[in-house]
Amino acid sequence: MHLHLLQAETALLNADIAEALDHFDRAIRLDPKNPKVYLSQGIALFEAGSHKGKEYLLRKASKQFKKAAQLQPHHFDTWHTWGSLLYFMGTHFEEQHYFTQAHEKLLRAAQLSHIQSPETLCELYWDRAAVLSKMATQSGEPCDALEALTLFEKASELENNLPAEFWIDRANTYLTLSAQIPDPHLFTQAITCAKKAAQLEEEATESTRILITAYTGLYLKTHDEDDFTQATHYYTTAYAKKPKDASLWLSWAQFLCQAARIASGLKRLQLAVDRCQGAHLLDADNPLVLSTWVEALALLGKETDSLDLILTAEDKVSSVLDKEPSDPDILYSWGLCLHAMGDYFDELDYYYQAIEQFQAGLSLDRTKHRLWHALGCTYSLLGDIEGSDHNFTLALRFLEKALALSESTEYLFDYATTLSKVGELFAKIEYAEKAGLEFERLLHLQKNAVYLHPQWLFRYAINLDLLGNVHEEASYYERAIEMFSHILRIDPDFPKAQHHLALALSHLGDLSGAIAPLTQATHHYRLALSYEEDSDPILLDWATTLINLGCHNYDSTQTDELYREAYAKLGEILRLGNPHAYYPLACLFSLIGACKNSRNRRVDRRVLNHTKHVEVINSKALA
Repeated sequence: MHLHLLQAETALLNADIAEALDHFDRAIRLDPKNPKVYLSQGIALFEAGSHKGKEYLLRKASKQFKKAAQLQPHHFDTWHTWGSLLYFMGTHFEEQHYFTQAHEKLLRAAQLSHIQSPETLCELYWDRAAVLSKMATQSGEPCDALEALTLFEKASELENNLPAEFWIDRANTYLTLSAQIPDPHLFTQAITCAKKAAQLEEEATESTRILITAYTGLYLKTHDEDDFTQATHYYTTAYAKKPKDASLWLSWAQFLCQAARIASGLKRLQLAVDRCQGAHLLDADNPLVLSTWVEALALLGKETDSLDLILTAEDKVSSVLDKEPSDPDILYSWGLCLHAMGDYFDELDYYYQAIEQFQAGLSLDRTKHRLWHALGCTYSLLGDIEGSDHNFTLALRFLEKALALSESTEYLFDYATTLSKVGELFAKIEYAEKAGLEFERLLHLQKNAVYLHPQWLFRYAINLDLLGNVHEEASYYERAIEMFSHILRIDPDFPKAQHHLALALSHLGDLSGAIAPLTQATHHYRLALSYEEDSDPILLDWATTLINLGCHNYDSTQTDELYREAYAKLGEILRLGNPHAYYPLACLFSLIGACKNSRNRRVDRRVLNHTKHVEVINSKALA
């Protein structure tokens, strides 16, 4: 029997499969009840089947392990080796059921492992963890990945000199879990494991890939520029090793497009265009390369207000639409082109054409969250332009779809902003209230947003100011004032921050009857006007605040000066062609006439704020 086993193994080494199987069969006929014969045959077939072109032997090996386990059900090595074989088969054939079977066999081995050495136990924990990691990738269940990480930890406690493959498997499991649980710490753990693998790998190719994935994922979560720098470093490292890897160029370009949305950066979009050109030279027929190239060009054209770039993007997407008319990524890029055209020409029809492309893309793949997001943002823009409640309703529905598919803080900001606009434009207080909750959730998820994203604070502060008007509570105004002030400390030139800070101070002064906030507001109106000369909205709000300040002032001389200054500003607004100045002007004339009898009389700031809803007073009637 032993001679036949030895001859069979020799035949396998010589690639004589027929002779090897014949000797195995002879050994089994000599001792058909001996589990060791089946185990030896299974191990030999496993080894032979691991080579290219001999994969069919793997299934034969599995059958022999099954027979060995039936004859000797309490033998640890049989179950362990059988489980290892099934894991290999799952990886090679890319069939999920092999991983499930491997998990069952290795779990049985674990139940029989009480007398095994630490080295063997370490190998078993590693094998079980690797199987669970593969299962987690397919199932999407965090529990599988969490259990795998527990087993990786147990294995690392038993062996100090683990190879690079162990740390790569562990790092990949952290990345798998990061797609299921929104925790930046998981990327950090993957980075730690990948760096340990890099110290053990000769070329560190796989560890570099993991470091790229981890740092890009970490940046998209944290928005920390240090993470962006690290991701760029490892992309550069990988490029130096494989300059003709088209997938690397494409991945880099996609990351740069995403990064440009987080932190405004023309250099990132320009570099993305360059990387797409490189990828196209290496893989000209890849539609994803072209769609990313078009996306980068459209975004760059939008940022720089360059029609040439937008038209270049349009030419590229037109050329590929004939070849790939049913590719959702191409349709997404085409929609971005049309959106950019709408921005450039200020033409609504382009936005509706963009919507058609986004919808066409979703008809092909409804899991593309960026299509839902683009669709929602376009409808929100149209709602803002046209004052359409219906467009905003559609925008919110589509943005909710995007958020359900991707817990992106950028998506959440757009959703909260749209809610706030609906609350403001259509006096739907429940929407403003919900917007406040979503802004709070946004700042909780992105704690560094107070320093990195002043535009998020700006929109939240506007919503707080709106809620202050609704509830007539000073706390809303005070928090809005605090946020506007913080924004100006971060970015003194932030557009419209001075104006909105002045408005919030005016509202607080009107509510409380205090002169100090109104006086501070006039200072900020003056600063706001220095950024936007001849801005009639600023002049109108400033004039209204001056009228209110005059109403609260007990010094008749100062009151007269404030009224004269307000009158001059209202006259300037009328010269600019804004008819909304007539209502506060009429109020001012009324106050001047009643000033002697009612020095304490007050102009209701909330009424003045809604002058656009009041019929314009004819100038002749005023005379």
